[in-house]
Amino acid sequence: MTTISELISKRESVAFRFRPRRDFYVKVGINRKRWGLIYRGDIEPVVSELQRIAEFFKVDVTELMDLKTKNHE
Repeated sequence: MTTISELISKRESVAFRFRPRRDFYVKVGINRKRWGLIYRGDIEPVVSELQRIAEFFKVDVTELMDLKTKNHE
């Protein structure tokens, strides 16, 4: 599982399944295609993208960076 998908999985519940909408893409400044690549782990997000994603999900950016480091070990 990728860093971003791990974060989203932690936030999801039975009643909530994250489905990105236009406001998500606008707020994080990532288009749909790039988001799909990041989410699947095909590409790594740059630090500024990680910061905006962390802000959107209301988590500390270090949490994403820790997950990213863990996935590369």
